[in-house]
This record gives sequence, structure tokens and C-alpha cells, in this order.
Amino acid sequence: TSREEMKARAVKALPDAKEASAFNYAAQAWAFRGRIEAGDLVVVPLKNSPHIAIGRIVGDYQYVEEGLGNVHHTRAVEWLRTDIPRTVIGKDLLYSIGAFSTVVQVQRNDAAYRLGVLAASEDAEDPGERSGFVPKRGAASASADEADLEDAATESGFDIDAYVSDRITA
Repeated sequence: TSREEMKARAVKALPDAKEASAFNYAAQAWAFRGRIEAGDLVVVPLKNSPHIAIGRIVGDYQYVEEGLGNVHHTRAVEWLRTDIPRTVIGKDLLYSIGAFSTVVQVQRNDAAYRLGVLAASEDAEDPGERSGFVPKRGAASASADEADLEDAATESGFDIDAYVSDRITA
């Protein structure tokens, strides 16, 4: 019922994990259960595909005992589009969508608006990068961002090859 309770349960359920790893699992589970709300957009990079799917959360968190395989924790989603090419999305959003954590809230660079535009039309392109939108950042931060992405990609399973291929195709 709370983030603190989720942390305590994660530490107990994962006795061999480092405390930081257990806390990360707890944070992900709590975000899925306690922070996501009906109406929020959800973005899923599709594995083995150069596309992403965008949907809208339409239901509360549910634990389904009979689940599908090992999937027991669910949120009802209305899928708005499931065929958006990664090549029409600005790299700043792709970095946020495809890396690091399973559940993240992407707030910078007008992400919700930009993803909403992509979800609303089959021939939409990201109104950010393609229309001259330039993310606010210091000039020196670009190389640091690239290094951070590479480090996180190695640890998180981010498919850097797919990302590079998408950028070359674009």
C-alpha cells in the first residue's frame, strides 16, 4: 500500500540481491502499481521490431492470480498505435523510451505532447526534433550524455545496435 512497504517486501523477497537492486525493483513495482494513473500515456518499445506502441491507461492496477505465464500484475491499456517507426521519433525521446528502467516518467522536452501527436495520426512525425525543437541543455553535456547512455545501455539491455540502425535509416 506504500512505497516503503514495497521496499521492505522487495528486500525480503530478494534476499540474495544487493539492497540497491531490491530498492530498484521496489521502485519499478511501486511506479506501476501506485504512480501510474488512468489517462496516462504508456510507451512500449516493441522487441524484435523497429516500432513502438503508444497507449492510454484505462484501468487501475490489478493482480491477476491466473495471469498469462508469469505476468500477474496488470493495467488495462487502450492501444492507440502499435506501429510507430522509431525513425520518426527524436533521439532525445528515444533515449528516454528505450533505456534504463521499465517504468519511467518522461517529462522533459514536452514529451507528453510529442508522444500524443505521434499517437494521434498514422503519418505524424515527432513535432520536436524534426520541427526545429532543440532540447534545453548545456553545450558540454552532449558528450557526457552519450557516455551515460552507453554505460546505462550496457547495464540495462538497451539495444544500441537497433538504435543506431534506426538513426542511420532516418
